[in-house]
Amino acid sequence: MKKTEKMSLSEFNELRKQGVTTSFDKKKSKRQKRVLGATPDKGSESSKSRFGKYNAKKVTVHNIKFDSIVESQRYVALLEQQRKGKIKDLELQKSFEMVIDGEKICRYIADFSYYTVPDNKYVVEDVKGFKTDVYKIKKKLMKGIFKIEVIEITSKNITMEVT
Repeated sequence: MKKTEKMSLSEFNELRKQGVTTSFDKKKSKRQKRVLGATPDKGSESSKSRFGKYNAKKVTVHNIKFDSIVESQRYVALLEQQRKGKIKDLELQKSFEMVIDGEKICRYIADFSYYTVPDNKYVVEDVKGFKTDVYKIKKKLMKGIFKIEVIEITSKNITMEVT
């Protein structure tokens, strides 16, 4: 049996700052270490930002909390397009009840929805880093029930202009 040494919390934290690994660290998975070790920059706009379910960093822009940096960047891009008059009635977190034959199946919450100018076409966007099976089903339900094709936004097409 190993003999354990007692130390104060401040001593323990000082050792961790020096890069000493402990049995506590070794028991954590790689993802847990990333999440536990992730701290936002002290001068950043969102000092309380955290990592979400899919390791996306939560951020706050204009006092609105977003699930990822990409989602917040898309919001800023859409605000700019609305300012230029290319879109109107921008909504965040629009909820759609999926009902078939009077029975509620599920709910889909879109990241963004808006109307294009001048053709007044209704657009629904969802920022995706990872497509879950549930999302894929809900996307098909959106097309089947509401005849709305959900546009997927990724870090590659974040600044996509509305046409």
